[in-house]
Amino acid sequence: MRWLDRKWHKVVEKKLNELEEGEGEYGEVIVHGGNDISKDEANSDARLERMEEQVTKVVFLLNITKAGDYACYDASILVAVDIPEGITIIGRQAFYNCTSLREMKVPDSLQTFGDDVFRGCSKLAPFDIKVRDSKAIVAYLRSIQ
Repeated sequence: MRWLDRKWHKVVEKKLNELEEGEGEYGEVIVHGGNDISKDEANSDARLERMEEQVTKVVFLLNITKAGDYACYDASILVAVDIPEGITIIGRQAFYNCTSLREMKVPDSLQTFGDDVFRGCSKLAPFDIKVRDSKAIVAYLRSIQ
């Protein structure tokens, strides 16, 4: 299943096709517009159900500069994220408690991180890199790309 804003369909379709041609082991893909959401919205029953039971891959739109606050908050089965070039900021707790996250493409443009971006993402980096140290995690991810 794909959630798309029609006016961005052509922009996003290329990224979705690239992901689908990959390993093929992932389920649902969600396209994220990068907007901040409130903590209350992130904790809503409907959103939590979707993030905890359906979303295994996330693609951010190509024309945005921020992965918003709480963007993928509590997406416990999320495995892969593709952050496109042009995103300079990852918002507060954007990937908080994404306990299955193990693959993330990080662009060179990324410079700023909110609080606790990767807290709970123990599979994203080796055990000797603290998940509270966003800069260290991003440096590690860039080193393996």
